[in-house]
Amino acid sequence: MRIKDNKLLKILQFASIFIILFLSVNYIISLTNSSDNSATIDVVKDFDADPTGKTNSSKEIQEAINSAKRNTTVVLNGKFLINSTININNPNIIVTGSGEIIKKKGKDIILVNVNADNVTIKGLSFNGNASESDDKSWKNDIIQLNNVSNSLIESNNIAHSSGGGINGYNAANNIVRNNTISNIQDNGIFFGNNDIVEGENSDNNIIKNNTIDGTYKQNCIFITASSSSQKTDEYIYNNIIQGNKVKNCGDAGIETGIHGVGTIISENEIVDSLNSAILVRDNKYPRIINNKINMNNMPSTVSYPYSEDMSIQHGITFLAHIENAKTWITNGEVLNNSLVGTKQYAIRLVSGQFINVNGNKIENCIGIGVYVSSKGQRVENNNIGNCNIGISLAEEESNEYIIDSVTINNNNIKDIDKGIVISNKKLVNTYVQNNLIEKASRYGIEGTNSSLGDNNSIIQNNQVNNTINPYYQVQGIINDSVEID
Repeated sequence: MRIKDNKLLKILQFASIFIILFLSVNYIISLTNSSDNSATIDVVKDFDADPTGKTNSSKEIQEAINSAKRNTTVVLNGKFLINSTININNPNIIVTGSGEIIKKKGKDIILVNVNADNVTIKGLSFNGNASESDDKSWKNDIIQLNNVSNSLIESNNIAHSSGGGINGYNAANNIVRNNTISNIQDNGIFFGNNDIVEGENSDNNIIKNNTIDGTYKQNCIFITASSSSQKTDEYIYNNIIQGNKVKNCGDAGIETGIHGVGTIISENEIVDSLNSAILVRDNKYPRIINNKINMNNMPSTVSYPYSEDMSIQHGITFLAHIENAKTWITNGEVLNNSLVGTKQYAIRLVSGQFINVNGNKIENCIGIGVYVSSKGQRVENNNIGNCNIGISLAEEESNEYIIDSVTINNNNIKDIDKGIVISNKKLVNTYVQNNLIEKASRYGIEGTNSSLGDNNSIIQNNQVNNTINPYYQVQGIINDSVEID
């Protein structure tokens, strides 16, 4: 009897294993079939949308998108007039085609609202059909990403918006690339946290290879943790802005605003911004690398939209947005950028500490090449030519800032009015050394109002060639080795 029981037990065990394997295989097959079960919906053929743009197609397009299941492609070919927002609420779908979506004139609507993850919008044209009566705000954005992740906005043409181009709120891990944006009233591309709606932080987004003509309105590209300067507990991490071509930006070409951490801005081309080409506010560990900035083409007829002063036109600016953030900007890098034709400052370090400015090429700046008014900065191995002042260590706002532990080392400065100007009375542990200054029309090194000897600060081993006055009013120099050819 025991033998029979053992045989029965073995049979049952074998049957159990077989059933488990059978169910597992069928489950895997079902997953494979579901993932491959892609479909295509044509909004014209399947839902009778008008491809001529003469009649309203909002209802038909919305119904097509609502019917789209996982891995479905919704195709729009033609011109489509809409008078209400298209909402994408189903995840894992693609909206594409050669079509153009046109907003009905006089309507304050967002053209496309993405409210689901893993959505792709690719290859379409969007016409905001802007008019003077439109609300010039987010209410007329072209594409909004709301609390979503892993979406792709690619190769679209966006124009004529009374609001922004592509705006992401509490949106993480998205890619915005190869889009063309022009004739917009608000930011070209924006990512940030919504102060009203709870959700993810806008982290780990990639903004790459887009072309933006800002028509001198607001920022071409703008990321920020919060739209409110009073918010101090929100952060955005590890966003990448790379390879974009932006021009004619009204405020900044690219701005990383409040409480960004680890932002990378690299290999962008920025032409003519009314404020700064790149503006860094209240950020930790920002990296500004290999960007090309040209401010030579600004027309004199352009008026600045926020004040009477339209002559700012800085290159790269580090500036605190709120009072308690002056030391929050920290540990940044400004490396190997090319800056041409800036009007006041090519690189301006007003706030923050421990910023490394290295290997940049600055040419034809009307004002100052590198301006330092903060702590722990290293300005090294830069080439500066045809500017008014090469490098300035200056006090900001009536002696408020102490220049402490700053190194100005191994820079090449030529064809200049003044090579290096030191005009801060609060220099501490500052070193100006091993710099080459050539053809300064006034002074090689000017030290107006500065006394270095009492604060462990040193000027040494600088070489000044073909300059009438190698230095002027520099007091308390230690180890003076200025040479004159």
